[in-house]
Amino acid sequence: MDLIITGQHIDISDAIKQYIEEKVQRVASHSEPIVSAHVVLHVEKSNNDAEITVTLSGAQIHARAQASDMYGAIDAMTEKLDAQLRKHKDRGVHHHQKDGGIKRILEES
Repeated sequence: MDLIITGQHIDISDAIKQYIEEKVQRVASHSEPIVSAHVVLHVEKSNNDAEITVTLSGAQIHARAQASDMYGAIDAMTEKLDAQLRKHKDRGVHHHQKDGGIKRILEES
């Protein structure tokens, strides 16, 4: 997985980079393979924003969160990303598990 971390109005420390890498790896471990991920961190007055764009094979997922501190924003962002990845995965699984269409018709014949 290609992980890019950028900051706007913030210098990104090694501790924050490592924290993001751990969080994204944990989320990626139970989803379909992630091709790339781009994390952007913003600081505006007292708000800390964290947003991520994840590219999967055939889909792109975006999550964004705000908090009073950067670590809280990163935690909230990864929770939102995890929920969206689970929803994306469930869509694919349930989409192919309908009533069986042709297979059911052939069995009845």
